[in-house]
Amino acid sequence: MTQLHVFAVTSPVDVTHTELTRQQGEKPDLPRLADWLGTQVDTDRVELFPVTDLAPMSLGDYLASAYDIEILATVLEHPQLNTIDGNVLLVPSDALAGELAPGPELTRIATFQLAVPDNTVKPMPKAETSAVQPATDETQPRKQMSQARISGMVATAVLLFLFLFTALIVWIG
Repeated sequence: MTQLHVFAVTSPVDVTHTELTRQQGEKPDLPRLADWLGTQVDTDRVELFPVTDLAPMSLGDYLASAYDIEILATVLEHPQLNTIDGNVLLVPSDALAGELAPGPELTRIATFQLAVPDNTVKPMPKAETSAVQPATDETQPRKQMSQARISGMVATAVLLFLFLFTALIVWIG
């Protein structure tokens, strides 16, 4: 299961490296993250940025929206999460080539389990192959007409009769 490691950066850094900056084509000169983390890392999967870039959003809110981490549990279990005032480094565990051994440049704040989509293929139920017989007039009971429908039919018949009777009187007369 993939985890997200959240680190406060204790060394001064003036670099922003996020999904947004990658989409915009920026290629910043990153610090030696492999030395900081104690293992090789896929830098296209990590985020490094000052927490102030999120304002007015908190880091907990960002993690909840960007990484689908439940915010209430996040803040309750890790109250220091929203008190980071410098840079933060977010590292998914599947971006690491080996065991994580953070150096003095990083302070581990939290590690979260990331949601994994269930893409397993489940067999569809078999369709019923018996032929379905269409309903016939004999098998379906007739519905009784409502009183409103009967009254409407009678009124229509009376009006039609009066119209024809009036037309006949006018034609003869």
